[in-house]
Amino acid sequence: MKRSIAWLENAREIVRSEIDLHSDDKAMEMGGIAGKTNFNLKEGSDVTFNEEEMKKAVASAVEKMREMGAEEKIVDFLNSKVFK
Repeated sequence: MKRSIAWLENAREIVRSEIDLHSDDKAMEMGGIAGKTNFNLKEGSDVTFNEEEMKKAVASAVEKMREMGAEEKIVDFLNSKVFK
């Protein structure tokens, strides 16, 4: 069992060393574009990024989460990431 755990820990470090993490701004841009993706492959998708449009969509989603009873610390975290 100890050898298996040691192997997994080593593998985890190898994987982490290969991951290229994106900045928060880049992650928001990619998320905004992904949110507009049309999964009907017979039609095109809008792959432009509009920060104001994205912020409005996130604000609406956060408000819905609040209405559904999301913990305030979650709401605060999301707001801190998007509306800094």
